Amino acid sequence: MNRSLKNLLGVGIVAASLATATLGVPTSTADAQAMMATLKQSIIIDRPVITLSDLLDGAETAEEVVVAHAPAPGDRLALNPIAIARIAASRGIRWMPPAGMHRITVTRASAIVPMADIMAEIELALSDRTNGKDMEIEVAGNRSTLHVATDQLPTVEVISMDFAPRTGRFSVIVSAPAGDPSARRERLHGRAWAMADIPVLSRTVRPGDEITEADVAWQRVRETRVRRQTVVDAAELIGMSPKRHISANRSIRISDLQSPIMIPKGSNVTMVYRHGGLLLKASGRAMENGGRNDVIRVMNDRSRLTIEARVTAPGQVNVLPAGTRVSQLTR
Repeated sequence: MNRSLKNLLGVGIVAASLATATLGVPTSTADAQAMMATLKQSIIIDRPVITLSDLLDGAETAEEVVVAHAPAPGDRLALNPIAIARIAASRGIRWMPPAGMHRITVTRASAIVPMADIMAEIELALSDRTNGKDMEIEVAGNRSTLHVATDQLPTVEVISMDFAPRTGRFSVIVSAPAGDPSARRERLHGRAWAMADIPVLSRTVRPGDEITEADVAWQRVRETRVRRQTVVDAAELIGMSPKRHISANRSIRISDLQSPIMIPKGSNVTMVYRHGGLLLKASGRAMENGGRNDVIRVMNDRSRLTIEARVTAPGQVNVLPAGTRVSQLTR
């Protein structure tokens, strides 16, 4: 073999030896007996540490060899492929990173804390700050980014809160899982509104219908939407009748209501007059609409005189004794 060929082979052998030594891969006959391994695709783990067998297929015999701490739940970690090849070689496992590979990405499996649970905890914290007031909140972004490990319950707690009652603006720090000093924390911002329950109708009610207790439902609304004329007490509804159609599940104004019309204008009525032991009855005609206990004008059919009477039942009124002469009923 000529000198130039020997020099070329020598350079190759030295280069190969350096590369092998750098990776820590055995060069003895044991190298031929080393287990071959391949890098796993889409590496996701669900525990606090990363082992060699989490990364390589064919490294099952080294499954307890810890190569790194796992990232936080939901996070990723980049590992050095050369370092992983050295650890594998030290355990008799052959694996070489492909040319151009600069990192091995590992993802920690996680469960996302539901945004509804986060908002519920914030509402409870606000209730404590406002002496038990019912509050509704909106959170900026309205999307949860809190992760917990798959073996933990996705609980959440409020660590601290800043709240401005005048504007309803708040800022909170929440953590998950609850009660874990090392839990991940996140700052959230939003706005809160005080809430109130108001009576509404459970069905559409038309003029002339009398509202009963069975017709009343309750609706939770922001206090800022409750006006001075808004009905807030169910007692203000029961026994009343709408002046116009009122749809179900909408706020009601006091001016929308009236006493049910028991005697329509122009209808025939029986006028009853009681005074002491005296009882008189006469027929008449209503000059205006009247609900129960309303005082309306009624015209005597015989005398054509108009008197005032109180509505007591459909088609019946009681003549008010003050200022009424018997002759006005009997003539």
